[in-house]
Amino acid sequence: MSGPRWMRERIEVGALAAGGALFLTVHVLESPEPGPRLGLVATLHGNETIGAQVIAEVLRDLAGGERWRGAVVAIPVANPPAFEALTRHTPLDMLNLNRVFPGTMDGWASEQLAHAIWTRLHGAVDTIVDLHGADGFTVNDYIFLPQPRSPAHLRARALALVFGQVWMYEAPDTPGSLTACALAAGIPAIVPEIGTDMWRASEFVALGARGVRNVMRLLGMMEGAPEVPLRQYIVRDRVTLRTRHGGLFLPVHGMESLGTEVEGGTRLGAVGDPQTFEEREVLEAPYGRTVIMLARGRSRVHPGDYGYICGNAGTAQPYVGEGGTA
Repeated sequence: MSGPRWMRERIEVGALAAGGALFLTVHVLESPEPGPRLGLVATLHGNETIGAQVIAEVLRDLAGGERWRGAVVAIPVANPPAFEALTRHTPLDMLNLNRVFPGTMDGWASEQLAHAIWTRLHGAVDTIVDLHGADGFTVNDYIFLPQPRSPAHLRARALALVFGQVWMYEAPDTPGSLTACALAAGIPAIVPEIGTDMWRASEFVALGARGVRNVMRLLGMMEGAPEVPLRQYIVRDRVTLRTRHGGLFLPVHGMESLGTEVEGGTRLGAVGDPQTFEEREVLEAPYGRTVIMLARGRSRVHPGDYGYICGNAGTAQPYVGEGGTA
């Protein structure tokens, strides 16, 4: 039996002002054995580059001779202008690409990208894993857990549970996101938030690759049981702590505190004036039992930047999955 077939497509979206092309690169890896078709997408936010590395790892492993079935359709750089600028929003129009799906071919550049992505995936894949992460100044590790609304939501929920992250945030669909668009069309889709490319990157790439393989196992694309933590937690109460002032961010609980629990009122970090050294504001743990789901390292901050994402560990529901016992 021959090995997997790896093809690469170029989708022309339009022309840039200076004459260059706005395009997407799509990888299609097909196994000799027919089966489910999995879509992998990364860098809808251009400063969340860890997902592109996860996709590269997964495709190389699958092309290496391991037995599996079906096909993978992957878009590692879904927002090329934002990736090049290392920004969350598309610099051509300052829109959030993950808020304008399904897009339109006659709209802003972000809307044209969304249209091209959705047109390529819709009808071509059975399931979508939309890989996100943090920028170089922050780090995160959790997955969005779809609410049990429709058959597609229930299937996506099962996929999110086996992806294998300890902390899972149950949340409603985000309007205009790729996952909300897919779920509305009956396609199960999940959003893992995985690490950063500036701190312990190899560990987070391995976590993401393991998660994709877990999804493939549940879909029947690979043999074996998913590899998940002994205990996971479903968080329903979550808050994002943003900085009100710009300056120098001085963490007490920095990236090394990711996934840990602290008492309510604990000083998490502060913003200082880099010129006068005065303290401008303090960020504190909001819940009696606060779990840190996103943490910021020492860095420059603007007003409104992410400081922390905190979950309520006191109301979190323990979940024992396929790999664990109560």
